[in-house]
Amino acid sequence: MSTTQFRLYFRRYAPFETFGIPSFKGDTRKAASTSLQATSRTSGVILFNQFGILNKVGSSSGSHLSFLDRQAMGSVSISAVRSTEAGPNLLSFTAQTAGSNPLISGSPDIDTKVELRVDWGSGKSMRVSGKVVGDDFPNLEVFIYCEQSGKSALLVDGRTERGARTGPFSLFGVGGYLCTFSTTIPLNDQGYFIYDKTVALINI
Repeated sequence: MSTTQFRLYFRRYAPFETFGIPSFKGDTRKAASTSLQATSRTSGVILFNQFGILNKVGSSSGSHLSFLDRQAMGSVSISAVRSTEAGPNLLSFTAQTAGSNPLISGSPDIDTKVELRVDWGSGKSMRVSGKVVGDDFPNLEVFIYCEQSGKSALLVDGRTERGARTGPFSLFGVGGYLCTFSTTIPLNDQGYFIYDKTVALINI
């Protein structure tokens, strides 16, 4: 199992055709996705294995102002810090991203922080639990992708209750508690995900 690598994805996407004021192109999908090609407003990716964090990448699919047909790519900051919790076959860390609309000067960040605990100590399974805090707009998806098998486990399908036009005004500040998650993912003899797994809808 020591060579098995996983990626934690935590992404924020706008489930609207357009959103905000004046009018920005959304991601035009209503539900969370584990597709690696799905667009998002901010995206954080943490590469890890049972021994620690291997890499981290923050990115965005860019912003598009609809009526002026203007586009820009914004930067997304990312950090990942391993916790002091220790034990055999145990990894805990906190990862967070922040990124704003590059087409509006001074616009607030979309803030997202994920606390993840992964325990490989229960035989052929991965026990995953954690918490998400941050802004409650736009939608949130959190999943783990297994590099070797190409299978994913969707941990959070978080859907905002804020409206498409006024939702961005809630982004000032760093947000608050959004949700917790906990699940067990089956592994094969090599430590790979056996099949895709999903969780229930969570309102944020």
